[in-house]
Amino acid sequence: MKLPLVAVRLGILAIKLIALMIIILSILPLMNGGIDVNFDTANDSDWSYTSTSLSLDSPLTVTNNGFYDINDLTIGFTFLGEDGEVLAESTSDSMDIPAGKETELRVRMTLDLDDLTQNVLSDIVFNGTRMEFVVEVSAKYSMDLVRISVEGGTDLSWQPMLSNLDIMNEYSRLMSDGSNHSLSIPYTFYAQDLIQGQPVMVLTQFSDSHGYMTNLTQVIDARDNVYEEAVVPITQEVYDRMTSGPEELTVSVTLVFLGCSNTVTETWGWSS
Repeated sequence: MKLPLVAVRLGILAIKLIALMIIILSILPLMNGGIDVNFDTANDSDWSYTSTSLSLDSPLTVTNNGFYDINDLTIGFTFLGEDGEVLAESTSDSMDIPAGKETELRVRMTLDLDDLTQNVLSDIVFNGTRMEFVVEVSAKYSMDLVRISVEGGTDLSWQPMLSNLDIMNEYSRLMSDGSNHSLSIPYTFYAQDLIQGQPVMVLTQFSDSHGYMTNLTQVIDARDNVYEEAVVPITQEVYDRMTSGPEELTVSVTLVFLGCSNTVTETWGWSS
């Protein structure tokens, strides 16, 4: 799934990773004679998302202007969480960059969401977090007589996939169709570009001061700004109480995504 709208946030990460690799690779010319590294920012990096992974695939062009071939060049990524725990590790295939030649490398990184702890995944989905990427580049040159390994890091402030959940209880309204009664309760939330179109489960629980309780489950497609209504069924008795006088109502709305949940609860006084 191509994600052009996510370029603002994830594109920054791609550029930071490439800039870090340019700095690391620039050490090689000290003995090899000259390397040019080019990242074409006009071409969008290819980000992809599935229910189990988040991946980056981006081109990096390296031109070896030196006197010797660069052999066995590998690029390793270590993806660290806010507390320093290793979330993912990957290493590129070994490749050679002949002297006087231009070679396109692929920067690939995959974060397997199934391997994350519930707390880390919940931060990614609902709370936001800080992450760090450590990049290590190793290679041989000067007719394989010299081997170099250089490491550097860059960080990322990760914004939550789902945020700004709000119950708009001031716009709630009673509805009646013959003997069927219900209460419409609007709610809103925001979804990042990365997961737009993905199904989000919404659980709404309604109760009043007399102990009546009911639930409603919806599945909503994620988008920039979600505005939906939970139409919860109520009995004739509850309807009569709400139309005849003041009542205290409590509503909880829970978002469920990737096995994580986030709940907002509102209690307010209803007057007919």
